[in-house]
Amino acid sequence: TEDEENNRSLVLHFSYGENSFLFTGDLEAEGEEELIAVSGDELHADVLKVGHHGSATSTAQEFLERVRPAYAFIPVGKNTYGHPDGEVVKRLESAGTQVFRADIHKDVVFTMNREEIIDISR
Repeated sequence: TEDEENNRSLVLHFSYGENSFLFTGDLEAEGEEELIAVSGDELHADVLKVGHHGSATSTAQEFLERVRPAYAFIPVGKNTYGHPDGEVVKRLESAGTQVFRADIHKDVVFTMNREEIIDISR
């Protein structure tokens, strides 16, 4: 099914110096639970690429608490599915995460050195 395919998405955790990024493809809650089981507290990332275009089936509260992103990017365009889900955006913002959306901000570029993210351009 589509849900199973989404949860087989490639996940990439990238670190450069003190900076870390988590790219979650179309991952949904079931896949997030598997990541938590395998990675535990090692999931922290400064930047989270939100799974499944910010759908209601992604970015569960426990997952968000483990990742603790300062920034999130939601790759979403005009759609009939209601992506991103308002509750997902609210969860991210309530966690203190600065949210960027492709349908609003277009391309977002994070410039960093080994110690910190020094610029975010959109």
